[in-house]
Amino acid sequence: MTDFSAYHATVNAYATEGGLDGRDQPATCYNASIALGDEVAPGNALGLWERYESLVDAAAGFGIRALRFDLSWARLEASEGVPDHSAWERYRQLITYAKSQGLTVGVHACDGAWPAWLGMEPWLWPWTTSITLQHLARVAEYLSAADSLDFFPDRTRLRQGFIDASGPPWRRGAHSDAQFSEETLLSIRATALERALLRPVVGELRTRPLLDGVGPLRQSAALLAPAGDTWVLV
Repeated sequence: MTDFSAYHATVNAYATEGGLDGRDQPATCYNASIALGDEVAPGNALGLWERYESLVDAAAGFGIRALRFDLSWARLEASEGVPDHSAWERYRQLITYAKSQGLTVGVHACDGAWPAWLGMEPWLWPWTTSITLQHLARVAEYLSAADSLDFFPDRTRLRQGFIDASGPPWRRGAHSDAQFSEETLLSIRATALERALLRPVVGELRTRPLLDGVGPLRQSAALLAPAGDTWVLV
């Protein structure tokens, strides 16, 4: 049997929670592409938002010892400067519950589907640096119970969105903008570290998706899959 204690199992909010990019739901950077029919909306996804605790129970039962939740910034702040306090409290409860089950809990402050109000290519503009740092400050304050905290949308996915239009901002051949965006994110992360807003994992950890999910951020090689009201090994 696989030794799951060797993995930092990750959960992508956008691909698994549901309740995003639908009518009257928080909108992400994928919203416009979904409206045009170029991407598939996650819809209810795996319905994880309402049953996170059952997933935590299953993970602990299968011997997983470390979880990382990649949070939905769009859910936490659907409109600029207007935090959804119920969403913040839900994530805080989730972290507390997972730790009570003996799990080490990490948090990434963005799941890769940033809020639509940030625009398609926010990392090209200087005004987004302060906004991102404000978000990281809120995460550091409200979710301080997490054992680790980091922030970095998938660098490969971000770069390819500028180069081959495989994701936001759906451009081609924009190599210089791809590099500039990546450098901006690195600079934001460095500033956040200096301000003690981040607490990265120390040392090397093998990561693997706990769930696959639905939509453009779905992942492969997941450890678990839904089976009715419970979760089973893949």
